[in-house]
Amino acid sequence: YLRPAVVRAEPGHPLADSEFLFPFVSLVEVPQEDLLASIGPSLVVSAITEDDVFIRQLLDSSKIERLNIGALGTQVVSWDQPHEGNLFEHLYTQRALQCAG
Repeated sequence: YLRPAVVRAEPGHPLADSEFLFPFVSLVEVPQEDLLASIGPSLVVSAITEDDVFIRQLLDSSKIERLNIGALGTQVVSWDQPHEGNLFEHLYTQRALQCAG
């Protein structure tokens, strides 16, 4: 069984920039001014901040699929938001296929 994992890593460590299909989070301390340049594509980013300039930068980032601003649980589902619900619809591309007899 894969149990939830929380890893504290230094910037540049392979686990600092990893996502897995099980409960996993890596905690990496990065100065705020360097943060957006250092992240890769992210399914979920939680920003516990009241810095309006930083929030605007997060909103403008194309690397973030889902952005939580404030102390929101990532398990909270809002069905009117993209990518909520069926995880397979988000992770896999659908394709139609026909074959001539």
